[in-house]
Amino acid sequence: MLRCALGELPKAELPAGWLAVRQGGCLELRAPQAEPPLSGYEYRLPVPGEVRIAELGLTLRSVPVPQAFASEAGPPDTLLSAELIGPELIVRNWCPGDRFWPLHSKSEEKLKRLFAEQHIPAERRPSWPLVLCDSQIVWMRGFPVARAFAWSGSGDAVKIELL
Repeated sequence: MLRCALGELPKAELPAGWLAVRQGGCLELRAPQAEPPLSGYEYRLPVPGEVRIAELGLTLRSVPVPQAFASEAGPPDTLLSAELIGPELIVRNWCPGDRFWPLHSKSEEKLKRLFAEQHIPAERRPSWPLVLCDSQIVWMRGFPVARAFAWSGSGDAVKIELL
């Protein structure tokens, strides 16, 4: 801890999980993590259907929306094209390096950057639910659907709901 205080080390691990961290000219003591970090999760989401994400205590539901009712089902940026996504999707948590191209964006972005822009705290990101079709992210909580899988105004749609 003395070496950390003198600036020789950026941090020092202390007994019982405590951590000493040098911040500028100050030494900060951080309490041990109250709970272990969330491990990864992955579930299958049938279309239509729902899946319970036990790790978060949440349920995701995929709801088919016939073309005749799609314009009334909510904002268009919340609807996926039914013909593009198939009969089953994958629900999993965020992983470092994940990339996503939301509707209305100019390009694909790393989720880390999108989280920062939306002020989503770093400690909540590892458990953030994502929905994938094959290996592409098509939906994520709090963002428009993926540009490549968005409902175009014709054909049936699918809406992902977080319960």
